Order: sequence, then C-alpha cells, then structure tokens
Amino acid sequence: MSVKWSNRFTNLIMEVAKKKHSNSLVHSKIYCLDDLVKLTIEAKQEGLKIVHAHGVFDLLHVGHIRHLEQAKELGDILVVTITPDRFVNKGPYRPAFTEKLRAHALAALESVDFVAATESPNSVQAIELLKPDIFVKGKEFQELKDMTGAISLEAEAVHSAGGVTKFVGDIISSSSSLINQHFNQFTGAQEKFLLGLKKKYSLDEILDWVEKIADFKCLVVGESAIEEYLFCEGLGQSSKDPVLAVLEESTELYPGASLFISNTLAEFCKEVVLVTQLGDSKRREDTVQKQLNSKVNPIYLTKSKSPTIYKRHIVDGYTGNKLFEIYDLNAANCSTDETNRLNTEVTRQLNRKPDLVVVSDHGHGMINNLSAGLLSFNSPFLALSTQCNAGNKECNSITKYMRADYLCISGHELHQEVKVNGLSEKERLNKIPRLIDCLNYTLTRGTQGTLHYQAPNVMLEVPSFAHRVLDRIGAGDIVFAISSLLFRAKAPWDIIGFLSNAAAAVHVSYLGNKNSIDRIKLDRFVTSLIK
Repeated sequence: MSVKWSNRFTNLIMEVAKKKHSNSLVHSKIYCLDDLVKLTIEAKQEGLKIVHAHGVFDLLHVGHIRHLEQAKELGDILVVTITPDRFVNKGPYRPAFTEKLRAHALAALESVDFVAATESPNSVQAIELLKPDIFVKGKEFQELKDMTGAISLEAEAVHSAGGVTKFVGDIISSSSSLINQHFNQFTGAQEKFLLGLKKKYSLDEILDWVEKIADFKCLVVGESAIEEYLFCEGLGQSSKDPVLAVLEESTELYPGASLFISNTLAEFCKEVVLVTQLGDSKRREDTVQKQLNSKVNPIYLTKSKSPTIYKRHIVDGYTGNKLFEIYDLNAANCSTDETNRLNTEVTRQLNRKPDLVVVSDHGHGMINNLSAGLLSFNSPFLALSTQCNAGNKECNSITKYMRADYLCISGHELHQEVKVNGLSEKERLNKIPRLIDCLNYTLTRGTQGTLHYQAPNVMLEVPSFAHRVLDRIGAGDIVFAISSLLFRAKAPWDIIGFLSNAAAAVHVSYLGNKNSIDRIKLDRFVTSLIK
C-alpha cells in the first residue's frame, strides 16, 4: 500500500478486503468496476491523485512492468483496467490468459493498487466512470494515432473528465509478438502458411491491399433477406406431445443475403449501390432500411405475390445453438414485367461504370436466365455467387450465367454442379470452367479454409484462422465480399485467401450478422497473426 494514503482511506480498503473475505493482498486489489468507482471517489475526497492505465495485458512482460512502474510515479493510486475476454479480438486462441488470470498477474505487481475488468471493448467508459487525474498510454502511441481510433476517443474522454493524458514507458514490446514467437498456438497448416506469407510480405504490404480497395464503387444485385434470431430457454419435452417446449427470451434482427454483403462491402469501399427486391406483402421496407449501412444506396424493386424474404432462427439462448428455422418466402420466378423492370434498373446502374458488380444469387426467383445473361455480358467486372440452400431446393446453378470474372462457391454447391462420384474437391473444381466461362474461383471449405483456383493449373490452399465459432451464418458471404474486392484489385491469391479467411474468422466469433466485419477489426486481427 502507498505510504501517501491517509489512515482513513487505508482503513476503508482493509474493510473492503474483509467484506470480500480475502486474506490475500493480490485478491484484495481486484474489484468489479462499480466498486472501484466508489473507491476512487473516496480517494479523490482524500486528496489522492488517481492514475489510470488500460490494456489487454495478455502476456505480462517487462515492457508492461516498466510502463506501470513509471505510471505509478505520477500519482498516489494506480488503477489498471483490462479488456474482458469477450472483447479481445487479437487472433485465434486469444486471449491466451483469461481475464481472471490477467487481473491476478497485474494485481501481483507492487506498482498496481487496483485492477478491474471493463464492460466495453475499450477504456472510454471506464475513463468516464473513474475520472482519473492522469491517464497513461505507452510512448509508442504518442502521436494519438492507431488503427482503431480509440486513442483519440480516450484522450477526449480524459479531457472531458478533467484529467490529462501522459505517455510513459521505455521498453516497447508486444504480447502478440511474444505469443506468436514462443507459444505454439497455430496448427501445422496455419503455421506453414503464415511463415510463407511473412517471408514474402511485410505487415504494411499486406494491409496496403485494404487501402487499394477503398475507392471502389460497387454494384450489388441480389435478394434481400431479414434474419430473425429468436432466443429461447429450453423447458423440455411437452407433457402432451413429443415436441420440445421453449420459453421465448428475446429477439434480434440481422441483415441477410444481399443486405449483409452490401454492408460488408460498404465497410471497405467508397460506394455501394444495391439493386434488390422486396415483397408486395409483408414488405418490411423500414426494417430492411434499418439493417443497411448508411453508405449503401438501395434501390428497392417489388416482387408480386411475395413477402420480403424472412428467415426465423429459433436459438437456444444459453448455447447459441439453433434448434430449427422457419422461412417466409416465395421462390417462384419473377413475372415478365418484374424481370423487365429489374433489367432496366441493372442496365441503368451498369451505365454508371461501377468498378465491380457483385451478384449474390440466392435462387429465390429474382434473377432468371434473361437477367443472368444481361449481367454476364454487360458487367465490366462480374463477381458471382449462386447459392444452394433449403429455400431453392438446390435448383440454383452457375450454368444460368454465361460468364463471370470471378466465382465463389461452397463445397456443397460444388458437388451440386459436378455430380460425379469419386472426385476430390480439386478435381471437381477443375471441371467448373466447362460449365461457365470463368477462370478464377474460390472454394469455401468451412473449418478447412479456402481453396483458390486459377484455370488451368494454379491451386492454393489457405487454412481457416477461426478459433471460436459461435455462428457460421454469413461466413461464406464475408469471404465472397472481401475476396471479390481483392481479386478486382489484382491482389495475389495468398493475400486474397489470407485476408478473406481472416475476415471470416472474426465474423464467426459473433452470433448472426449484426456485427459486420470492418477495416479496424480486420486490421487488428491480421496484425495479431503477423506480428
């Protein structure tokens, strides 16, 4: 304990420790954030100066120790807050240590007086609550620039709370670098791929490809869908019928199909125009609009005798497992008039010369052979995905299109296109150019990552980097969107595969399509893998 603390405040701390039933000095330093706020208020009333540091502190190293020792010299009480496990987004198998263990390690340091985990991804909320006199950051952040923009937000929060930001520390190191170098956290395939990638490119060279797609203007054509997640608590079998009874807890709505792909593209490029169809009954246009990124310019056409596609997922609220799904859609083909209106609008948008045309064809009747032909022969650069799903009875084929510049296809869809027994995925993929005039493909393979093929003889396998998979919905769409942008930018296949797999790995750690991948999340994830 600091000799500068008053007897009254020291006694208060001892009383709190007794209430926590802790005889350990280390455990007595660890608090929930609300209790820590109360203590800092008392400390300020005693005239004590509060210093606040924040970070993940996944692997406590000498750089952290020196940083915290110098921070403590600036005031009377050093408070350290940590990012909780659920918000740590630094790559697979991270954090390496749980928030309880990270808090324990920090509390064991003599320089640290109190430790608490925050309730948010960054320190801004904690700064607003604790109102420190001094908030400390490492000297490497002195220019107030980082990929997340969080440092500027922290500085503003500190200033608003009446404090100042100072930069301390003299040994710069990285938990991610140390973990990657000395802990075997990757599979053999991951380690081999990353080693080869790091030999060819620097981190800046990899991330520069994200900058190269920033000015693209994209046209997206495809069906819209609303994904409802109804979270329930399982009650067990009904007493009268052999069915599972559940108790409804909460509901969330997420963008699906072309809405989600448009949102993803909007996070990385300059402009996105979406041409899509909504139903004439149960149109739900306001709901659809709320699900869209503000950078997406939607053009809503109408499909008669149809609802806007609505997919309801009944989900166990505790595990996140889906119990069953309910679809509300009409998969019949559009009328001739509706096709003409679609083709007129698509032609108008193609005349605007988009850099990339992204067709997300879910096979629910919006795009027929005529529209597919228009897109095939008039798109300046066509990226295509034709999905097989329960709603189209696996009747949606790439053969509807004459040509494409780039095609993204799943393993299930590949088997539907090439119905020959005994073939490997590579052999099946090699036969796809016979079905469509296209030379460039990405095969999504779930936990096995992706397989990239450039006809006639270039094949590259890229492993998955996902560790925590909460929900696979949208993973293929993420790969399709990111890889389409990168392929249009003429990125090499290893860059395309790495960045699109990294984006998918971030996405599947969330439930549903609510939290779309963005540049900040992707940059942080990639940085953690390459360090």
